Amino acid sequence: MSLALNQQLFEYRIERVLGQGAFGTVYLAQDTFLERLVAIKELTVAAQSDEVAFKRFLQEARAAGNLNHPHIVTVYALKVVDPAVYLVMEYLAGGSLRTHLERDGRLPVEEAVRIAADVCEGLAAAHAKGIIHRDVKLENILLAADGRAKVGDFGIAHVPHGAGGTYLSALTQADFQPGTLLYMSPEQIRGQGVDGRSDVYQVGALLYEMLTGRHYVDWAGLEQRARE
Repeated sequence: MSLALNQQLFEYRIERVLGQGAFGTVYLAQDTFLERLVAIKELTVAAQSDEVAFKRFLQEARAAGNLNHPHIVTVYALKVVDPAVYLVMEYLAGGSLRTHLERDGRLPVEEAVRIAADVCEGLAAAHAKGIIHRDVKLENILLAADGRAKVGDFGIAHVPHGAGGTYLSALTQADFQPGTLLYMSPEQIRGQGVDGRSDVYQVGALLYEMLTGRHYVDWAGLEQRARE
């Protein structure tokens, strides 16, 4: 169900919608107990009935919940109001790196390198637990009010059982690696096994985009040449 303005969900009071995606809506809410702002991701009705989508949502909560790091988005709780499921996370006032670039254009070298370093530190903490993010892109990097970057959205990550992973055979088909095509490493596109180096490849794509204001692959140019 969609949450309404000023609706009370447990101790959280809904303030506004922050964003929407294929599998969920993210709301800004006030934690009335701890008097702080939080972000609440609600799994869509369609995704609730999709076993794989639900398991990925659960995996995101477990994986991020097991990673306590200053450069990884903190997950506070997983709440269920049958049949709805909600993921409560820290709210980052700076928004996504995508929003930042669209608003300000390409970044100064010092800022771009600092953000990339923050992302690398967060990913290193995940890799230390065997977690491979697999979807490092502008939308999944969030910025705190002071500019610190944090890695979010571990929904399609490769997560070992010991780190909160669900049954991977149900989440990843044979010869297929999930991800966002524009940022996929070559081994992901080929459906091969991945490790931390795939995430590093995606950080490189991020850094290029931060410095130049465009992705390193000229998709528009490729499409034009294909038409010609």
